[in-house]
Amino acid sequence: QTCALPILRAYGVKQIWATEWGWSSYDGPVEEQPLVGEDGQAGYTLKRLALMATQDFDRVFLFTLADLDDSRVGPRDRRYGLLRANGQPKPVYHALQRFLTICGPRLEPGAAMRVQGGMPAGLVSISWKRPDGKQVWMAWAHEAMTVTLPSVKSGVWHQPMRGTQRDVAASSDGQGLTLDVGTDLQLLVWS
Repeated sequence: QTCALPILRAYGVKQIWATEWGWSSYDGPVEEQPLVGEDGQAGYTLKRLALMATQDFDRVFLFTLADLDDSRVGPRDRRYGLLRANGQPKPVYHALQRFLTICGPRLEPGAAMRVQGGMPAGLVSISWKRPDGKQVWMAWAHEAMTVTLPSVKSGVWHQPMRGTQRDVAASSDGQGLTLDVGTDLQLLVWS
């Protein structure tokens, strides 16, 4: 599938926005999308944002800040918010906050990550560079897998869904940094 954004730019379009996208955390009945719950909403939102960042959008608008307390809309449309209708943060709010804190205010495309043995099927790999010079690797897999990154010696491995992070270092065998990549978006930050 060809991305239309370069074509639009070639025709002189100045502003391209992605508007009103997201996942509902509703619990049924099923309407037009699978039931993903609050954790699924957070996971899908982070992965979609990571993928959208690789495109040439000028602005990205997530739908919506808070769940709706409105009987005029169906159950699905009431639960797209980052916050519950009572103002309490949902998991997507915290995951997005952690993601944005790790990434910083701006990212530039980075060199493609090299994986020992080649890029495995089912691994999503997106490389960035922050203005402070640190590298950011966004990764997740369709099924959990272990990868070795020969060019990385050490870094911090972030799990924005869980809010955890850990220092990681390459083994002394000189093969590179070995990481377990799960199905949720994870971020490696290194110098």
